[in-house]
Amino acid sequence: MHVAAALDLLHSALGPGRTLPPQDTAREILAELARPELLLPLLRELADGDGDLEQCARLSYRHALGFDKLLLLPGKPHFMLRAHIWRAPDGEAPEDIHNHRCAIASYVALGGVRMELYEQADRGIAATGFLETLEGPDEDWRLQPTGEARLRRLYSAHHATGSGYALAPHMLHRAHNGGDGTAVTLFLETENVRDRTQVFRTAASPGQTGRTAKSVLSVKEYLAELDALSELLEP
Repeated sequence: MHVAAALDLLHSALGPGRTLPPQDTAREILAELARPELLLPLLRELADGDGDLEQCARLSYRHALGFDKLLLLPGKPHFMLRAHIWRAPDGEAPEDIHNHRCAIASYVALGGVRMELYEQADRGIAATGFLETLEGPDEDWRLQPTGEARLRRLYSAHHATGSGYALAPHMLHRAHNGGDGTAVTLFLETENVRDRTQVFRTAASPGQTGRTAKSVLSVKEYLAELDALSELLEP
């Protein structure tokens, strides 16, 4: 699987002619792209400059939720294929509970990820709610408070290497490194259905409010990250 073939696969599955629910389709596509005999050659081609390096670097950054986010294959508005890299955790630091602008799917390529699902309820974990929007050319994050809330946990599980999940846009969740070492996931976004998301911050997930700037990568930094990712995934 090379860059052009992977893009063709994604366009055919998630373009305007798609017929299956996007999260189900995304899960199937990720399972195919994540096979080592396909993923590693794809990463090597990207590192050799076969992709849109400037766009991919500009949309790659250290995410406010605690992981490195590398764009691999851009395909807006229908899809964006990314790699998420969680470094070895220094104590427990789960990300905010949130949902997405689109249906998503994630596949664990290395290590393990702890996934939790939530819903708003009359009783449960105390949290502060926000609406998240994106601002400016670099799409910086802005959190606007919406008040206090309670969240009930519906599901918690460890997803090991070779497993994955898919979520509808509205589903509240959080994920974090579920092991002692580095975790890597492939992450596939489908077409946006809204322009903002809900974020809930608990006592276990302190962070900034207001506007948070993204620290985007240079092309040189992006290529170095691709090389490091390939080394991580080498059998």
